[in-house]
Amino acid sequence: MSSLDLPRLLDDTVRWTHTAEGWRRIDDALRLLDGALATGDTARMRQGTTALMLAAPTRAGRGVHTSMGQPPRHPVPQPTRDLVNRLLHRLGRPTAPEDDGDDETA
Repeated sequence: MSSLDLPRLLDDTVRWTHTAEGWRRIDDALRLLDGALATGDTARMRQGTTALMLAAPTRAGRGVHTSMGQPPRHPVPQPTRDLVNRLLHRLGRPTAPEDDGDDETA
């Protein structure tokens, strides 16, 4: 994924549902991206983008996640949404859309 695709990935992030642990991993990746954007460190930017992609929830687990005794999934926490919006702003993009209730994106 190129840095040109990062805004799209960030837009997708606020539509995900994830476990509390999953959101912690996503927050770590977002903080890495935030630091990379602040310093212009392209290697850290690639690392953060990859970490965010790897932290994305999988579609396969959505339907059976709770029924199989796994921790419940939650929509994006507000602090995570705020960090995504800050990153989008730094990238020169409008902020992420508010939740429209559609959970179709992974």
